[in-house]
Amino acid sequence: TTSVSTTITNIVTYGANTVMATFYKQTTDTNNNVLAQIPAATYRSAEFIIQGDSGTKYQSSTVKSIHNGSTADWTEYSSINLGGQVGTFTVDYNTGNMRLLAASTSGTTTNYKITAILTKI
Repeated sequence: TTSVSTTITNIVTYGANTVMATFYKQTTDTNNNVLAQIPAATYRSAEFIIQGDSGTKYQSSTVKSIHNGSTADWTEYSSINLGGQVGTFTVDYNTGNMRLLAASTSGTTTNYKITAILTKI
């Protein structure tokens, strides 16, 4: 697995409570890989817009998530693909962070680009 960035980068702030951030991750296996890691002490909820590609497969999905300081809940409420599904997504709470994870459907190179809208506590 090659990680380019799973921590918050390229932040744009909207008012006092909302930021937009970007993440990038490249994987080469089908394990659950962390795509994005959000500090739970700062942000309560996130909406992740995920674009994935692997060979001739392309996918765009949207995942919403929220945490209570010890547990995260999430839903994938939209997904579209061309050529087949690229990955499946989950969100967990781990060591003070809310994390977006992906299990790629193929063990070949898969690229994920994520735009996240984060709302502060």
